[in-house]
Amino acid sequence: MYFAIPVSARFVLKVLEQNGKMSRSDLSAQTGMSERTIRHALKILREQGLIFWHIDLRDTRKRFYTIATKI
Repeated sequence: MYFAIPVSARFVLKVLEQNGKMSRSDLSAQTGMSERTIRHALKILREQGLIFWHIDLRDTRKRFYTIATKI
C-alpha cells in the first residue's frame, strides 16, 4: 500500500524519519508545504498506521508526530 500514498505524504514521512518528533508547524516550515497539505498528509499516514501522534504535556493544544515502530 506504500505506492497508494501521495508524494506529499511520502515526503512528510521522510522528513519525520530524518528529524524524529515534529509538530505540524515544524513540518510545514521544514518542507515548505502549506499547513493544509501537511494536515492531509498526516491524516493519510495515520490511517495507514505509519505514524502516530502524542500531546505535548506542557501545552495540550499541541500535537507531535513520530514514525510508528513495529515490535
